[in-house]
Amino acid sequence: MQKILNGMDANPLLSQLVAFVICMQNAIWPFWYGIATWSSYLAVVLIFLLELKDKRLFSLNISHLIILLFALFVFIIVPIFYDFRFSNLLILMAYFSAINIKQIEASMVLKYTTSYLYIIILLSFPFWIIHQYIYELPVYGELDLSEMKDAVYIYSNYFFFVTDAFIDYYRFYSMFDEPGVLGTFAAFVLYGNRYDFSKKENVVILVASLFTYSMAFYVLTILGWVYQSRKSVKKIMALLLVLIGVAFALMYYLKDDVAFQRAIIDRVLGFDISLVENRTNDYVNMFWKEYINSSDCIFGMGTSFLDNFFHFGNSYKRFVIEYGLIGIFVLVLMYLKLVKKWNELIIGFCVIYVLSFFQRPSALTAWQIYLFTVICLNFNVSKNEYS
Repeated sequence: MQKILNGMDANPLLSQLVAFVICMQNAIWPFWYGIATWSSYLAVVLIFLLELKDKRLFSLNISHLIILLFALFVFIIVPIFYDFRFSNLLILMAYFSAINIKQIEASMVLKYTTSYLYIIILLSFPFWIIHQYIYELPVYGELDLSEMKDAVYIYSNYFFFVTDAFIDYYRFYSMFDEPGVLGTFAAFVLYGNRYDFSKKENVVILVASLFTYSMAFYVLTILGWVYQSRKSVKKIMALLLVLIGVAFALMYYLKDDVAFQRAIIDRVLGFDISLVENRTNDYVNMFWKEYINSSDCIFGMGTSFLDNFFHFGNSYKRFVIEYGLIGIFVLVLMYLKLVKKWNELIIGFCVIYVLSFFQRPSALTAWQIYLFTVICLNFNVSKNEYS
């Protein structure tokens, strides 16, 4: 890494803590039941204190302070009248510490995060393949996340991987709580690593993530990969051959796989706006139609509206109902300010990032704020310097 990265005064501990937050907020089952949440928020506080000690936070300019006032009003003050979330304060701390991450620190964070995902997948994927296609492995008990998720979520624990206890077909969860969590996380990491498949970590992440049968992973990865390859005819041709080959292989070998049929084939054949609509239940969609035409949509309704629904689901609707259209406006301002220097790779990343938001309302989280910042900073150096 060269001096252009401006990292001679970088803090290795800060890089490790940022990676820790990203990984713990995408926690594997041994860290469920609050362990990951509270340890990650403690790490956010430590990051904030480290930057305070290094006097980085004193470098915030007037535009940062204006965003701070907007964010405090929308995400802290207004929610007090409904159901205040202490986590929002910690998320804002994460945001303002993210602004001051250095490029060399960002490079290390992405390497740590990639290694985390690679190691977890490498431990779990072979056992899942054996269980799924060769020999059924024994269950070591059940894990209940129903209270945390406000719906019935019971997992069969096979130690190296988990599955949904109530579904008679299998998708690859690895040790995560949903295949979509792994799929979206993997899609971001692969884009950040520039789809460099000369590195075994990226190959393993790609291959294993195919078996999540996550539409988010498929769509975001294909779009991102095509976008990054668009200037090279050779890359585009090679990519098209790879995609066609993978598509035919999946269709041939998984044509009788119920999970693949339901999660991918049925959704592709019936592709329309209902893919987004189905991320929330019918009652929520009916509620949304009235809400978006009411004055409540300006500032949102806090979390109190959740009491009316047993299972809300996941999509951008949850965020808009909670924080309103002004919440979207402030969120966009916050993310735009995290980009220090725009280029084509960052624009492409912003596109897939926004697309991911349509089916999961998680943009206002510490881990996504940190990962977005880290990936954008890595795109501010040349490929040779990055490698």
